Amino acid sequence: MIPVLKGKYGKITNLNTLNNYIFKSNLFPDIAYYTNGLCLSTDYKIISTEKVKEIVFKRSKKVVFKIDNSQQGKGVYFFDKTNFETKKIALLGNGVVQDFINQHNFFKEIIPNSVATIRITTVMDNNGNASARACYLSLGREIVTHVKSDTNIKIPVDLKTGKISEQGYLVDWNIIDRHPDTNIVFANKQIPHFDKCVTTAVELQKLIPFVRSIGWDMIIDENNNIKIMEWNGNHNGIKFSEATQGPTFADLGWENLWKI
Repeated sequence: MIPVLKGKYGKITNLNTLNNYIFKSNLFPDIAYYTNGLCLSTDYKIISTEKVKEIVFKRSKKVVFKIDNSQQGKGVYFFDKTNFETKKIALLGNGVVQDFINQHNFFKEIIPNSVATIRITTVMDNNGNASARACYLSLGREIVTHVKSDTNIKIPVDLKTGKISEQGYLVDWNIIDRHPDTNIVFANKQIPHFDKCVTTAVELQKLIPFVRSIGWDMIIDENNNIKIMEWNGNHNGIKFSEATQGPTFADLGWENLWKI
């Protein structure tokens, strides 16, 4: 499906520097970009080496650096003023510096030491209608700094209500009903401000219609604001949604794509 629905355009999702250029949105926690030897502000002004640290830590004591194509939780690094150096960033490669997000208490109660991820999958149909098709919540573990695909816990989320399922899944597909590290039960929990999350994902999909299916990784912060941590426009992963909530794309005619 990917070659027909996206061509090469889905791959631009791997280039973090383009976030603000494409979406022009403050929903992304981007502070600065390091690209091809240049430090850039989010309005693409060059930042001198002497001023990088001042700008990066202007509003945060802790920041996150994500290299381009940082999939599955890999290529994510945490810095504070004591260990941040432009030389270190340069050695890691092109990427984005983002604010460290303090997540809403709803997620912090379940697992406090790593920021959870709400994954909403959107599509653009042939008539130009964008819609959300699936959602799940990814949770980290006590031993990690952030959500990683080889350790995370996934919980299906009802797209209409934002209520999370009573059952979550470990990476080996074993079913659990509570977080194994904090013992918090999943039942009867509803993601706050979920309607805003869905609306935001659909509106962003409309801004880049030629990437026909996108997985948006977002979270609600402690101030009830939505933060888009990344968007996945190439291989945006539909296996979990299809297995737990599918079929999620049955009305789109995608079964005929092989004939095109």
